[in-house]
Amino acid sequence: MDQWNGPNDPVTYIRNVVARTISVKKINTSIDKLSQKIDLDELFHPRTLLIALKQQTAKQYEIPMNSLILDCSLSTNGLKGSKIKITITNLIIEGARLNHNVLVENTADSPSVAIFDDIKLAWIPQEHTNYMKNSDLQIALYETQFRDNLISLLPMAIPLNEQKKWILAGVTLFLRTH
Repeated sequence: MDQWNGPNDPVTYIRNVVARTISVKKINTSIDKLSQKIDLDELFHPRTLLIALKQQTAKQYEIPMNSLILDCSLSTNGLKGSKIKITITNLIIEGARLNHNVLVENTADSPSVAIFDDIKLAWIPQEHTNYMKNSDLQIALYETQFRDNLISLLPMAIPLNEQKKWILAGVTLFLRTH
């Protein structure tokens, strides 16, 4: 029976708690909290960051939270219409790899997982989207490779005629492999 959600070894667990505490304190003491790259694996509850971002965005736009859509971009100048955005780093991808911000199929000698480039996330008002978000492929972001804790579905701009290929390849994102 697990007594806590984390490593079984108490020393390793405490080290993880201390490391996450230091990371959260670093973000909290930063002058511009959202300008730095954030490693979601260094947070206690990564999903909470996305919810807080949604709440703050709704406040900035003075609209209800349910009228916001999560958007993401791999380009450095993506999400120009957003008032608040964050950059997530150190994600792990399985089922594909990135080449110049484009998904490419794994080859026989490709590793099963790879580091995913930085990704920008923002909540965008539905009326500010200049294209249909329904055509984006929703890629799952899990806490671990065991797919036991879904953090979010990230909309990736992938042409409709290619989406089935990526679904069959099982493209998924993780914070860590263990």
